[in-house]
Amino acid sequence: MCIECYKFALNRRKFLSLSAGGIAATSLFSARLAFAAGDTTSVTADEAFAKLKAGNEKYVSAPQLCAVELSKQREQVAKAQTP
Repeated sequence: MCIECYKFALNRRKFLSLSAGGIAATSLFSARLAFAAGDTTSVTADEAFAKLKAGNEKYVSAPQLCAVELSKQREQVAKAQTP
């Protein structure tokens, strides 16, 4: 076997390290799901899209007003943020 082929050969050490990495990644992913199991929002996709479009129109028409209201909005969102 040449040196180039040997780099890609799967031996026991590489297999075990890949397995350990897979187990670690799986456990981290499942831990993230446990934290994401909080309150959900009742906004539908169409309502969310309409809110995004309305906010974009508001920003485009008067960006200086949006900058003033941003701090109030951040405070409100930080109190009860749901995805």
